[in-house]
Amino acid sequence: MSRRIFLFKRDGYLETIGPAGTNALNALVQGMVDMMGNMERIANTPIPRSYSIHLKQTVTLYLFSLPFTLVKELGWGMIPLVTVVAFTLMGIEGIADEIEMPFGLDKFDLPLERYCEDLKEEIEYMVERLPEGGEGMYGYDDGQGDD
Repeated sequence: MSRRIFLFKRDGYLETIGPAGTNALNALVQGMVDMMGNMERIANTPIPRSYSIHLKQTVTLYLFSLPFTLVKELGWGMIPLVTVVAFTLMGIEGIADEIEMPFGLDKFDLPLERYCEDLKEEIEYMVERLPEGGEGMYGYDDGQGDD
């Protein structure tokens, strides 16, 4: 994209936005490159398997001991309470497993391909709409009378 911006500037397509506009375009491209690097870092940094195993073991141990700590105070009422707590904690643990790797081809992964296609369409739309002259770039008449 930086090469395209350079070619557009060289061919005079970016005269209307001037150097500040060209610098802003280059900054936006650099921002997209930085974001892509961040996403790649997330995608390529695996969560240690021991973390997941330890989390499961800790939640299981806690849920095993919870009824024994509540039976004195709640009696049989501890059963629904422990059930709700177990459902909540196991749900959080399941969510943690899902969001460890947000990119990929699983059913609940982020649709990266669709995001890239949408971004590509937006960029193509903006490039097609680049004015060849100064008219219409900023959505107002500059009063020059060169229509």
